[in-house]
Amino acid sequence: MRRFLSVFIAALLFGLSAGRAFAALEETIANRISAYASRPMELASNSEAQAASDLARFYGYDLSALEILSLLPTSDDPTVGFVGDPREKPALPPGSYGVYPGPIAETLSLAGIPAVAAADWSIEDLKAAVGAGHPVICWVVGNTAPGKGVPYRSESGNEIVVVDKMNTVTVDGFNDLGFSVWDNGENYFRTFVDFETSWKVLGYMTLRIDAAPVSKPAGTAIPLIAADEDDDPFTGGGLTAVAPSPSGAWWNVGEDDASQASKKALETTGASPWLDEPFELFGELQEVQPVFEDNPALTLDGYETWFSVAGAPAYNSGSAYSIPANPWLDLDSQAAPGALPGAAAIDGFVGYAQSYNLDCETRSAVDLASYFGVRIDYMSFLTGLPKSDDPNEGFVGNYWDARGGLPPNGYGVYERPVAELLTSFGLPSFGVSNFNWEGIKEQVARGNPVMAWVVGNTTTGTPLSYTPASGIPTTVVPYQHTVVVLGYDEAAGTVTLQDGGMRYTRSIQTFLASWGVLGNRAVFRIG
Repeated sequence: MRRFLSVFIAALLFGLSAGRAFAALEETIANRISAYASRPMELASNSEAQAASDLARFYGYDLSALEILSLLPTSDDPTVGFVGDPREKPALPPGSYGVYPGPIAETLSLAGIPAVAAADWSIEDLKAAVGAGHPVICWVVGNTAPGKGVPYRSESGNEIVVVDKMNTVTVDGFNDLGFSVWDNGENYFRTFVDFETSWKVLGYMTLRIDAAPVSKPAGTAIPLIAADEDDDPFTGGGLTAVAPSPSGAWWNVGEDDASQASKKALETTGASPWLDEPFELFGELQEVQPVFEDNPALTLDGYETWFSVAGAPAYNSGSAYSIPANPWLDLDSQAAPGALPGAAAIDGFVGYAQSYNLDCETRSAVDLASYFGVRIDYMSFLTGLPKSDDPNEGFVGNYWDARGGLPPNGYGVYERPVAELLTSFGLPSFGVSNFNWEGIKEQVARGNPVMAWVVGNTTTGTPLSYTPASGIPTTVVPYQHTVVVLGYDEAAGTVTLQDGGMRYTRSIQTFLASWGVLGNRAVFRIG
């Protein structure tokens, strides 16, 4: 018994001694950036966006965590986009996981914030940055606790390391023994050894802002919080692969003042997709019964290539559905109208929300390709589109521009460049204008989803004539948009549409009115 008491008393004295030693740490953080502080996460697993927002705020930039989330690309690979849903508890990819520093840095840079992502830093690198007055975001495990990385392969084939309870913390100070750390609104201390044990799991990843420091480090005290997974303050538990923007990409070239201002303003019509479900880009999804006589007469564009059904009449029940001869099409497979079923639906199609204001065409195209098993890097497709002042020839404007604009400002792209790029990525596709309802029905009945150019959330709009530099006039409309047709029911008079991450029905009459504004443009797979 005496021996037990001796051991107990020794342990108690050791604990008190350690406690006094750790208490002393609170008073010896001689190099700390006193002006920095973090805020708690608003969602279950958005630590990266919250840390980035707090860091941007420290340098005088006003960009909320939810705005960052809405601008981040989405992916099944955290090196190229946000994995999962930040409203859900964290999990390993492809569940709700989060994002690594590259896409965060790119998103901030597009907003005019000079963010820099890096890996393979050292403790000395981190001390040097913080000592110069720069807080640094680091990717760790939980509340800077030990962890074990596991290998993960994304759909694109990229092999990376992931870890359970991946988290971001921000280092804002240090002394001779360790770092001052901000984590989800809470400040604590970690020794260099403990910090590095957690930081190295994901390869010493960091994010910093390359701007003049707001304040130099000053001495201050911080509490010590044990790295106990059971008391982990990290309570947060992030769709098609997205690659970081290549250097010299077209959206960074020749931007006018309006484009730059639009980019920095980050105008995002509608609420955050992470707060309102479903995310409605253009307001309420109201059914519309248009008065067709009030719609201006449409004139066909001057484009009559193999991408256009030149002068094709509206469907007549007395004639067979056909399109001009083309080597990519099997004309023998085209069905007469009477042979088409009264209803058809496509199962298994998955659509995701847009990553940017004006990337609806890329979102629809990449989701379409994915349905057929063709995996396309999202950002490679978006930036692979040619740029033009004519939507028939290339992307007009920049994908972060505000919605609702008209050429030559931020607008988007029509069917021809989309079909050509889909084909180059391995999904032979046909882009067509002046298409017809029977053509859509036949494709859907054959299991081919059809991209269609509409107005807003498939409502009516007024077409306008626009003449680009080429001198060939074309039709444009505010809030031009793309949806994917997945089904129809003639008896019910409805059509089923995938609109980004939403799926809804419209009356056939409403769909045809909206689709007709831009001249019945469509893209679908050949075969």
